Amino acid sequence: MRKLQRVLAILGMASTAAMAQGFGDGEGTAIRPVDIYIYSASQGINQRIETRLTAPAVKTMSLSDYFGKLLCHGEVNATTKNWVFNNLRCPSLKIEIPTIELVENFRWGVMRHSLAKTELPNGLTVGIFLHLGSETQWESETRISPEKIQSLYGAFPDWKVSTK
Repeated sequence: MRKLQRVLAILGMASTAAMAQGFGDGEGTAIRPVDIYIYSASQGINQRIETRLTAPAVKTMSLSDYFGKLLCHGEVNATTKNWVFNNLRCPSLKIEIPTIELVENFRWGVMRHSLAKTELPNGLTVGIFLHLGSETQWESETRISPEKIQSLYGAFPDWKVSTK
């Protein structure tokens, strides 16, 4: 009985780790909502773009709008607690980010999420907000409202998060 409990515990931890990294739904695709924030004072840009993260295989990922139009692509990895996007390229948005680590966060009454902000050489400030939801769900469309995000972190681009 103890062996079975240990095996089940190990399997549970392995599947939880895979889900926490966002990989797999039985067909190998994880889907999570992601908001991309873009700000440029010189160009008069301050916008939020709703996208969906799709990770069909380990390390590959894409961000598409809700009509399926590809906006960004790159690699996704996970550290013990945080998500890391590598070589994130968004040609139509003129964004290229070599590496950005999203810091996982949650507060009482607010679902799990990760976020990061970075400043690019071209003068753009880019924020990424990943709505993680429950790690027991392979696919999630649940979002935290922009108003709630603002109440937690302030108005973008003045989020109270570390800039990387």
